[in-house]
Amino acid sequence: MRLLLPLSFIFFLSCAVDTKVESQEEAEIIPYDSHVHLMSPELIAYWKEIGIPFSKSEANYANLDTILDRNGAQFIDLIGMGYVYGNPEYYQGDDVRKRISKENDYLLETARKHKERVRPFFSVDPLRDFAIQELDRCYAINPNGGLKLHFNASQVYLTEPVHLAKVKQVFKWVAERELPVLLHFDNWHPKFGKPDIELLVDSILAEVGP
Repeated sequence: MRLLLPLSFIFFLSCAVDTKVESQEEAEIIPYDSHVHLMSPELIAYWKEIGIPFSKSEANYANLDTILDRNGAQFIDLIGMGYVYGNPEYYQGDDVRKRISKENDYLLETARKHKERVRPFFSVDPLRDFAIQELDRCYAINPNGGLKLHFNASQVYLTEPVHLAKVKQVFKWVAERELPVLLHFDNWHPKFGKPDIELLVDSILAEVGP
């Protein structure tokens, strides 16, 4: 089985080190963090409202200058968290699409300030009917970003035919644009297991590859 894909596929990377070889004798170590979350002030306010505690000031989660100063990496992948609004156990409002879009807008606008150091990963709930439209909108704003999918938060089960079809559509969209994907694929629900992994590889990745 080959995974020859026109996209990058990343599982649970918290940080990485990129090495640029300048000569045979020495190499320059370039600090690179591939998983830095960004939250808008609105999302932080909502989390506080429902009782989620924060150990640091808001600036550590919402202000890019503060994040870069504390992080120390030369390059970072900045991860949006709009997907959390798609989870009905977390948010019960009727403006899910608006909330996800606003979170993506905050991410993309924030990343623009340091575009030479930051790659934004916008997010979406792949099970929502507006998922592809939101991807189109974000891509039009910044075609050099990536996509974050959180199967746990979105309660994605690839063994469900409807879920599989919708996720396949999202991966097809990503592959056509050769964007990297950061996928959170652990799911504690009893329905999640080996079949989900096999479906991801055999029914999704194999189909979007060349």
